Amino acid sequence: MVLLEQVDPHDDHEPEEQGDRYEHHQVRVLDQKGGTCAKVRVLIETSDHKESWFTVGVSENIIEASWQALRDSANYKLFKSGITAPTEHNNNN
Repeated sequence: MVLLEQVDPHDDHEPEEQGDRYEHHQVRVLDQKGGTCAKVRVLIETSDHKESWFTVGVSENIIEASWQALRDSANYKLFKSGITAPTEHNNNN
């Protein structure tokens, strides 16, 4: 299942046929005094042909924060579609 896909501007398909779209993102440093250990917040806007939604990830690692926001966006879409999102196993125990 493709939840996010790159849209070809030369494609003749209607937006309803192209799936969800990554629209916009913002990255903010939450504690600038923290230097390289500062937390960042990643805000992602996603949309489909019916609605748009925002998700947020926060971490000291920008990749982790981005992953959180992308994962939550996909899970939200699954939830709205009536599909149960896969559970995440935490191996940090």
